[in-house]
Amino acid sequence: MKRRNRWVLSMVLVCALIMSACSGGGGGTQTQKADEPQTADTAAAPAEVTAAEGNDVYEVTEPVTIEFWHTLEEMYRDDFNQLVDEFEKENPNITVNVSYQGRVGEILEKILAANIAGDGLPDVFPIHSSEIQVLAENGVVENLDPYIAGNGTDVSKISMSDVYARDGSQYGLTWTITGMCWFYNQTIADQEGIQLPKTWDEMDGFLRKAAIINADGTTERYGMWIGGWDSYYFTWMLWNNGVLVIDEDGNTTINSEKAQQTVAQIKQWIDEGLMMWGYGSNGSTNMRQAFWDGQVFAIVHTSSQYMNHYDNMKQKGYELGAYFPPAGSDQDTTEVFGMCLSIPTKSDANKKAAAYKLIEYLTSEDVNLKMAEFTGFLANGTDVMASENGQEYLEENPAMKNIYERIGDMTVAIQLPCYPEVTDVLEDGLALIFLENHDVKEQLDEMAYQITDLYANQ
Repeated sequence: MKRRNRWVLSMVLVCALIMSACSGGGGGTQTQKADEPQTADTAAAPAEVTAAEGNDVYEVTEPVTIEFWHTLEEMYRDDFNQLVDEFEKENPNITVNVSYQGRVGEILEKILAANIAGDGLPDVFPIHSSEIQVLAENGVVENLDPYIAGNGTDVSKISMSDVYARDGSQYGLTWTITGMCWFYNQTIADQEGIQLPKTWDEMDGFLRKAAIINADGTTERYGMWIGGWDSYYFTWMLWNNGVLVIDEDGNTTINSEKAQQTVAQIKQWIDEGLMMWGYGSNGSTNMRQAFWDGQVFAIVHTSSQYMNHYDNMKQKGYELGAYFPPAGSDQDTTEVFGMCLSIPTKSDANKKAAAYKLIEYLTSEDVNLKMAEFTGFLANGTDVMASENGQEYLEENPAMKNIYERIGDMTVAIQLPCYPEVTDVLEDGLALIFLENHDVKEQLDEMAYQITDLYANQ
């Protein structure tokens, strides 16, 4: 599924600012201001938060209930709820209502609508690394610096924390990290002697070995399936082969000679039935099922799906392998992204201290590693894999060792207001080439024009 178009975010934020100005107050359109009398409907059981001068710890001294919105798929929810149960035992004054609200883009849309209305906001919610800067700039999310100082949180031990900072202040703490990696069928690799490619030059030989083409030209088993519905799954192929999607000055080489060569090579593999380019509705579901059924040797997917693939492959009698994508002529990287946990600025002021307690707990090294164990999200601790628990995890999941060893080689996509729309151009444009047989050069030229135009008008 595509990410939400940046236009939606921008327009909603504009509306929020207009309504805030019309309200006549600098604090926006909150349902309940801190200095206004509370009614039974607005504050049935407010929290007593102690943050007295000279006291550097934010304490929740009275019972309070907070709302936590999340994006976790159903297969992870029982384990996650156990983590929340443990939090409530450690913090008896805090009750957490956990609620699945769809994909992160859907949560963002709901947050922005509730921010305008001044009602219906959760107390904690996740947000993608690509969106946090705009939310912070427009005052939608709380500055966490006072809570970090008051609770003594060591942010330096949390990976990617700089991604969720703006102008020296922290607006979220890293909750999940996921790297684009290859998952492959280790059982078939062992049986057929299939070697994973270390470089892009070895891709052709690998695909011809891993794929099975029937006598009539149809494909019995694809060598690889790429998720073309989201740029996360294929940007590494462009980056590694020297293709600049966009830089901070709006430059792109998406129509360069290197780009044309790379795209033409991928199209050849697709046309020969060696590779599948997924696109459209049910793309992810179809890819997963084909992989589990042995109809494709390898897929590019998020590391967060590790345990899902592991369990389903095991049911089919297969062993799962994980692999860092092959190096190209220019780079040896893959895309990494994540979500932080943030507090809406307009949420109940009396609940913010409790909300931060939950954020600090879920992003702490030990708890975050537990979440990594039942998902495949990369643990957020800078040195967690060197710990005893981290070493135990790698011993139990040796396939992930290669991914953790290469975290330092992963790349975060550039943060520009127009970038989500740029990725839409990539996804749609490449689908036209690979699936609709549009001319490679003409389509890449059109994509370059659209990208530069988006930058100019962001």
